[in-house]
Amino acid sequence: MSVNATFFLSSTVDKCIYNGASIDANDLTANGNLCAYVEGVNRVWACSAPDRVCWTYSQTCKGGDSTTPDDSQIACSSNGDEWCCTENDECTRTPGQINICWGLWRNPVFNMSSSEALVYNQEHYSTLGSTTTSAAASTSTSPPATNAAEASSAASASASTTASASASSQATAEAGSSSLSTGAVAGIAVGCAVGGIALAGLAGLLIWRRRKRSGSGATPQWANDQSAVEPKQSGSEPLSHELHTDNQLHEADGSPVYFQQQQGGTPPKSSGTHELPGQRYP
Repeated sequence: MSVNATFFLSSTVDKCIYNGASIDANDLTANGNLCAYVEGVNRVWACSAPDRVCWTYSQTCKGGDSTTPDDSQIACSSNGDEWCCTENDECTRTPGQINICWGLWRNPVFNMSSSEALVYNQEHYSTLGSTTTSAAASTSTSPPATNAAEASSAASASASTTASASASSQATAEAGSSSLSTGAVAGIAVGCAVGGIALAGLAGLLIWRRRKRSGSGATPQWANDQSAVEPKQSGSEPLSHELHTDNQLHEADGSPVYFQQQQGGTPPKSSGTHELPGQRYP
């Protein structure tokens, strides 16, 4: 009878679980971690290296008593013990072994070492998640790991996979944060530009107001016009700093300051004595 089995990597240490069915299998993880199921059959099988076959536990006989199979089962016996396996199995051929059924297909990791089986299975099969909480309570006949180094190698491979997934998740989070930081930087840059424009406008307004204030306090034109007549002191006598007939102007320190007459000539020199402002002539 030909049976099409589907193989998968277990997601639980030393246990095969699929679609409500499960079995415990000693050293399964260290010896390849490979399981199998048959579509439409509520059973799972353990496929440990270097075994020739995949195996599972017996099932309750359904033919009317505890040792009689129905049409979907086969009867098995060894050393006086009797049990039933499904039509997808054959009875164990290991002398003295009871309550074990072998699958009707060849184990993919037959004759491989534990380390070879781990590499081969990871390249060819995928992991299926646990879908049940029930488990069969029985002792597995799967062979243990060849040595401690092989078991350590399996544990190291599992730890490496976990570390890689963690690093990938961390890198994704940092990318998102970096993206947010870039947006924040752009917002700050726009805010600084607007603030700079506002400050420049305020500075321009202050300069304009200062210039306007300075222009309003400038000296009027009539104050610079030398042709204007200086006011005289009340009374009949002129002030000492009025203009003399010789058209000379005298500063407070007595030094002469000349100006050109309308004809362009130089006014005559005066030898008169000049008093300080406020004094009267004798």
